[in-house]
Amino acid sequence: MTAARAGELFAALSAARSAVNQGLTDIGQKKAIRDAAEKALRTRLRGLIAELGQLLPDDDPRWYAFGLNPPAAPDTPEIPDGLVLTPGEPGTLHADWADAPRAQRYRVWKQVVGVDEDFVAALTANDSDATLTGLPSGTTVRVRVTTVNEAGESGAGEVVEGVVA
Repeated sequence: MTAARAGELFAALSAARSAVNQGLTDIGQKKAIRDAAEKALRTRLRGLIAELGQLLPDDDPRWYAFGLNPPAAPDTPEIPDGLVLTPGEPGTLHADWADAPRAQRYRVWKQVVGVDEDFVAALTANDSDATLTGLPSGTTVRVRVTTVNEAGESGAGEVVEGVVA
């Protein structure tokens, strides 16, 4: 290895680090823009739903034209599906699943294999993803999700196993 070659490698490494740092900065800025747009969209949709609530009867089928369920629809939500578990930092598992029609919130259940005899409620989430924390590293955890709305709780979705980092 010559000093000239070492200098070239150092310059290349330095440039690569700078590119990674710039990429992380760009991602952070784009995420902030996306989050702001999502917040604005949610606010507008809540306004639309409130206005429709003033204009349409609770059982009017035109709610469906807006992609909404009529407030008078007392059906329990669909069973969630597509559950995927991804190990995160030590002691955590990230759970993600498909949105379920008529769900107002989701209940996440866990069973640490060899520790829990049955499933126990881990958390309640408003979105179709959640992070389970405080899990013993190196253990296998079974997870299932149910959906909840004013009419009740759905049956449990598929059981998926994941290994905690």
